[in-house]
Amino acid sequence: MGNCSPKPKNRIRSPPPAKAYPTVRLYGKESCPIAWRIRVALLYKSVAVQFFPTDGPVFIRCGEEAVEGPADSLLRYIDSKFPRPPAVAVDRGTATGKAALATALQHRSVERHVEGMVKWAAELVSGGGGGGRMEARKLGRSYGQLVEVMLEHAQMEERLLFPALEAATDRDVCRVANEEHARDLPMMNGIKEDIKSLAAMDAGAPCYQEALLNLSHRFKTLQDKIVISSLPLGYNCISNVARNTSRRKRRNSYHC
Repeated sequence: MGNCSPKPKNRIRSPPPAKAYPTVRLYGKESCPIAWRIRVALLYKSVAVQFFPTDGPVFIRCGEEAVEGPADSLLRYIDSKFPRPPAVAVDRGTATGKAALATALQHRSVERHVEGMVKWAAELVSGGGGGGRMEARKLGRSYGQLVEVMLEHAQMEERLLFPALEAATDRDVCRVANEEHARDLPMMNGIKEDIKSLAAMDAGAPCYQEALLNLSHRFKTLQDKIVISSLPLGYNCISNVARNTSRRKRRNSYHC
């Protein structure tokens, strides 16, 4: 009994504290898609970000370093400062990479289509409404195709991109995007009704030119909203969601 001594208790080592990243300051226009893409990438990495609206080009400041450039170079800089999880594109040959590429291409298709509608309406205004009802019907058919692509793109965002946004530190981004989609619907329906009204008017009617101006303004407003609400986030964001979903399915199968 006298030789017995209590064994020393093994101390449980506490995990090292998580590395605290400095707050990144982001400067740029609120309507700039590059600024929003950089902001989402930082939130995806759980990095605190402060956004300062300016009229100049997009740049970020991390401590004493200030970096300016295109989106890809800014994302590479962010990856060098905050390696995990990576924000630069994943292999596009994978299933998730292909889905992400399809989302980005669809986003660009929507932008180009809206840009074409804006130019078309502006040409009609500057040309005094030449073409009349036939031109209005052509405009209506092209706009109908645009609406279909926009609705498909919104559904793809909700299925692929929003889960990644919800996994970020700022869930308000997802909520704001949903609200933007809901607010866009009345505007899109209003444009459709304006085109129908144009198709029923005579080109020489006094209110025809005013209706054209109103339609051109609506298209320009829609273009500005598309830039903000339809944001390509980067391929790894989607890939990470797919991997997490696969892991959850495997864990659930073990419990069955």
